[in-house]
This record gives sequence, structure tokens and C-alpha cells, in this order.
Amino acid sequence: MREPDSDFPQGETYLSNAASYLLEGGVAEAASLLALCTLEFVHLGNWDGMELEAVLRGPRVVRSRLQARIVDGEHLPSQEHEIIKDALNALLSVPYYVSEVVAKGSLVTTRQDWRERLETQLRHPDAVNQAGYGDTLQWERLRFRSKTELRIAKAFEKREVLFFPNCRCRAGEPGDRASPEVDFLVCLGGRWGALEVDGDAYHPAKNRAREQAADRRLNAHGLTVVHHFPGLECYEDPEGVVDQFIKLLELQPR
Repeated sequence: MREPDSDFPQGETYLSNAASYLLEGGVAEAASLLALCTLEFVHLGNWDGMELEAVLRGPRVVRSRLQARIVDGEHLPSQEHEIIKDALNALLSVPYYVSEVVAKGSLVTTRQDWRERLETQLRHPDAVNQAGYGDTLQWERLRFRSKTELRIAKAFEKREVLFFPNCRCRAGEPGDRASPEVDFLVCLGGRWGALEVDGDAYHPAKNRAREQAADRRLNAHGLTVVHHFPGLECYEDPEGVVDQFIKLLELQPR
């Protein structure tokens, strides 16, 4: 058995290129899944062959979207699994090729108070007014569901803007009240608006009608700036996205 070649594919390089490749092909939802992950290539067998396994590590939503379906007792790969595998193979140099894409959970730094925090969540399982469920990233005592959201938050922080990430609220007219969640509720000089990260794994196209209804409920209270930005744009250029959003807010009367 020989050692791996010096040109053995590096995960981060192919992760970013595969996301861009999918976005160019109009497959934004699969691209948004990659934006949540890290990627490592694992060689299968000995080095006389170039078969690889692509290991994606990310939040639980990635694993659930890539899991195979059982139809008539047969395991069928998900559409996203095949799309991502094809994208990686389209980019890999010969003779390397990916035969399998595996989704794993991401490990986070263990907090000393994890038991107390878990007990609180178990006692109050439905209290989710600030991204309080699922796999989350933490920064400045706030929770975020993806690296994309975290990059947007840091861009707002850089501009010293008042913002509330992943907050639930009660909104809507009589007979049509609900508890929508806003990715970023922002206040700038007395002007309020909402920034939504579209195309992210938590915002699939199938939820579009429900999200439009949430927008209308916010509009009913005078929150007229509810602007949606593509997830990959938010990840690649968070400061540009925040600048665009701030300009929209500044056009609104107080």
C-alpha cells in the first residue's frame, strides 16, 4: 500500500466549489446544505484505487435530508444525496471519484453546564422563542442554526445595529394570529424590518407559501420591510447583504 498522493482532494476547496457549482445550476437548496457543513474525503480500500467517501459534518437537518428512503423494502438515495455526489464528481480530478456521501452530526465544544441546560429544555420543550431547538451554533450567548446566519449576525454586529436573531413573535389580524419566527428582526433609528435568509436548509421551497403568510402577518403591524436574500449570497457576502438591507430600512419613514 502506498501513501496518499500530494494532490489528494482537500475538503474545504471542493465544498465551496461544489456549492457554487450547484448554485449556478439552479439547485440552491442542495447548495445551502453544503454551506452548513464541513467536508472530508476518506479513501476506501488501498491506494491502488481512487474510490472516495465524502463525509459531510453538519446539523441534523443535513443528515435528515440526505438519508435514504425505503420504498418496497429497498433503500433509495435521496435526491439531495445524488445531486451533491454528482457535483463533487463533476469537480474531482481523474482518477478520484466519490462513490458515497455520508452525513454525520457536527461536534460542538461541551459546556460545563450542559446537564442543567438539557434539563431546562426537557422541562420546557415548547419554549423555542430564540432558536432553542435542534443543532445550533452559539455566539455572544445567542443561538444560530447555520454558519450563514452567524455570518449575517456578525455583519450586523460590525455596524452596531440592534437586532434580534431567530425570534418568535405573536402577529396577525384577529382570526389570523400565529407565532412566526423571524431570522433577523432589526431596529435602525426607530425603523423596524425583518431580514430572511432564503434557500437555507431551514427554508426549503416547499415552505414558501407558509413563509409568505408569515410576511403578511408582519406587514399587518406596519413592518413593511420584510426582505428575503438568497442563502448563498448571505454566506459569501454577508456585509453586502446587510448594507443592502440597511439602505432599504433607511428609506422608510420613522
